[in-house]
Amino acid sequence: MKAQPVGQIQYLVLDATYESVRVGSHVVKQALLVAIGVDYSGNRHILDAEVANSEAEVNWRSFLEGLVRRGMHGLRMITSDDHSGLRAAIDAVFPRNSVATLPVSSAAECPLLRHEKDEIPLIAADIRKVFNRNMSR
Repeated sequence: MKAQPVGQIQYLVLDATYESVRVGSHVVKQALLVAIGVDYSGNRHILDAEVANSEAEVNWRSFLEGLVRRGMHGLRMITSDDHSGLRAAIDAVFPRNSVATLPVSSAAECPLLRHEKDEIPLIAADIRKVFNRNMSR
């Protein structure tokens, strides 16, 4: 996923969840940062997912800069929660005058992400693949 070009994305949905992850002989909570894009045809794509120690600005900024390096352009709106680290990273990577933001308390509230029930297992499988790939590093 990280090697694939992103291309033109109209809407970007950003969210994170904390998962228990084995690090050496310990189990710790780590953030799973997720970016879902909606292209100009209305198709949704999981653009990236990455495990980070926290939702600190430095982690979100690196994550967002990676999307930009992979060619993400055409962005009109970002939907996210109002986490301070994420908000600061959005402001740094996408200046306020270039992209509108729509804060929501969770990605589940975002109408751009509503899926048919039969799509949910496919989406979950994609997320699991990304999560497992990042854990094997």
